[in-house]
Amino acid sequence: FSISDWPEVVTAVKHEAASLYTALRLAEPSLNGDKLHLRFSFPLHQKKISSAKARDLIGRIIEQTWGSRLQVECVLDRTLSPPLTRPRPLAAEQTPDDVQAISNIFGGGELIESQAEA
Repeated sequence: FSISDWPEVVTAVKHEAASLYTALRLAEPSLNGDKLHLRFSFPLHQKKISSAKARDLIGRIIEQTWGSRLQVECVLDRTLSPPLTRPRPLAAEQTPDDVQAISNIFGGGELIESQAEA
């Protein structure tokens, strides 16, 4: 197992325990011998993955897929920057594709354009 395999671990965990996915996706992994260190910027995520059940699942997936049995350690590290997220576009920046996608989700409808009052 190497750190470059981490995205595959996260995907495998998502299929077995979707509730752990978000926390693992935000983890900053590092490997030191037979220890997998997972650093989290949020206490909630660190606590969720620190449970024996979650750590065992991660270790089992790594062992079954790569043959390495690792100890999983979770650490809170408030110096980590949360991952950047793509800002939502403003209404003025929406494209016709965006409107079509929204229409598809909500089953169509009538588009009413409003004009700002001066």
